[in-house]
Amino acid sequence: MVMELDEIKRRIEMKELMEERDRQAHAPSRHPCEGMSLQEVLRFVTFLMDSLQEKDAALRSITEKLDSIMAQLEDARMENQRNTESISVLTTLLSTLKRERDDAVKALEKKSGENAVNRKFRFAGHSQKGTSAKEPAKGRDDDKDDFDGTQGPGACSRDAAGTADAEDGVRAEARKARPGRQGMKYCTMDAQCKKTHLCDRTRLPEGSVIISTEMRKVFDRVCYVVEHDYEYITYRLADGSMRTDHFPMEGDGEQVRCIPGTHATADLLSNLAFNKYGQMTPLYREINRFRNENMLLARQTLTNWLVKAAEMLERLLPALKDRALAPGAIVNVDETWGRLHLVRKSGKVYIWCLVNRLAKTVIFFYDNGSRGRAVLKDFIGDAELAALQSDGYNAYNYMDNQLVRIEHICCLAHARAKFKYAQEQGQDDRATYFLERISKLYQMENLYRTQGLSPEEIKARRNGAETTDILTQMSCRLEELRSDDVPKGDLMEKALNYLDHFWTEIFNYRHDGRYSIDNSIAEQCIRPLTRERSNSIHFASHRGAEVSAIFHTIFSTCRMVGVSVLDYLKRFFEAMLDGRTDYDNLLPSTIGLKIK
Repeated sequence: MVMELDEIKRRIEMKELMEERDRQAHAPSRHPCEGMSLQEVLRFVTFLMDSLQEKDAALRSITEKLDSIMAQLEDARMENQRNTESISVLTTLLSTLKRERDDAVKALEKKSGENAVNRKFRFAGHSQKGTSAKEPAKGRDDDKDDFDGTQGPGACSRDAAGTADAEDGVRAEARKARPGRQGMKYCTMDAQCKKTHLCDRTRLPEGSVIISTEMRKVFDRVCYVVEHDYEYITYRLADGSMRTDHFPMEGDGEQVRCIPGTHATADLLSNLAFNKYGQMTPLYREINRFRNENMLLARQTLTNWLVKAAEMLERLLPALKDRALAPGAIVNVDETWGRLHLVRKSGKVYIWCLVNRLAKTVIFFYDNGSRGRAVLKDFIGDAELAALQSDGYNAYNYMDNQLVRIEHICCLAHARAKFKYAQEQGQDDRATYFLERISKLYQMENLYRTQGLSPEEIKARRNGAETTDILTQMSCRLEELRSDDVPKGDLMEKALNYLDHFWTEIFNYRHDGRYSIDNSIAEQCIRPLTRERSNSIHFASHRGAEVSAIFHTIFSTCRMVGVSVLDYLKRFFEAMLDGRTDYDNLLPSTIGLKIK
């Protein structure tokens, strides 16, 4: 209580001193302590010291608070800097993850497109001529649940009964117009070797009357190897000369002949060659088949037999080449690769295929596995061809300067395939524009073929207003896409580049009605060789590749002519055993059997 009174008293005194100081401030200038007693001066000095101490304490408190605030601000700034760095790192990481996600999405879309294409080529049709898939085939019960009682296109109303009767009458008249078909049955099962087993009518019960007779077919397969062991006698004649002969027994029949250098007959060797290069049967399966009949054969033995057969067939190649490269011929050329596995070297080799569609001749040729243009140039030689059609491979382009008199035609199917890949794998809808117009060109070609037009009429149609309008639309669209700066995928860019670079060569097919719109015939002829590549894995020598080329030449030519490959081989080997050398008369088109 006393301290509070002293504090009040001190404050009153301080107030009086302050008022006195203010009066003195307005008064004439004089010393602050002038007129003050010693005690008052002491109290004034004490007051000033106390004020200074209070201000100093307040200043220290404010300074401490400011230091604390500055420290907090510095901590906040450092934390903000760390947050900023963290945000920057997170932003960079987010951008990286976004790019990786976009790349993953693109890769997934590309893989999905590739899978779609693989599924299409594995399970669907391989045609490159259409733009839309065909509607799935319906079964007879597919529409039952959808029937609502209305007259559909297949319903027969009372008004349509007369029309249906009229159509039946037309069909009846059409049947009458084909008298050669009367009484014939639809039966395509007909074996080459037939045995007829008639009934013994004497065994009918007594008093029986025959009403009708019919033949019922039963098919059996007799396939086995027969070994003929011929005894040969070596003897000395009266003049001292030595001879070795076989003297058949009476009723033994004619001696079975075998191909020189083998132990196989013409029939056995024909079947081996047909199974190996026609049915693509690996040799180990043939060995297993012989083993099932207790006949052990080495793989090299079968290989040597096939080589002997190829050497005989090789004598036909000059005659086939003369037909394929006749003056004014139009040829299609393609090549495919195979694997060569030698003792110290392995790698890719290439086999070429040349097709003359009009002459119905196919030739495969091989030159140590080379793919260079010299192989084709040396094979063609001085032949005066009219045109050569290819897929645009560089070897053919370089030959344009050397084959001045030969018109070069490229393949429209290859251009279409590139746009198809750009649409399916690249997800580029701009490819649809070209696909639709290429499809129209193929539809027109199909129409020419079904109508049986002559080459002159086909040429006139190809150069008509409809075809020219389609090509003009494609050309304008091509220039538009090539000139704009809109980003395009790699597949679309390749398709546009191919069409732009080979525009003239692709549409050279309009110059002659005998030309083809694409190189598909060479692609089809070379397909058996790709199947052999899948089954046989590799060639063991260059000669093995040459042998394969010889057999595929004969087999493909037989298919072009339309003869049975197996029957042709049998006839040819029999003719060779007879000593014939007129190879022009031993071609598939001369001694082959027509396929029924």
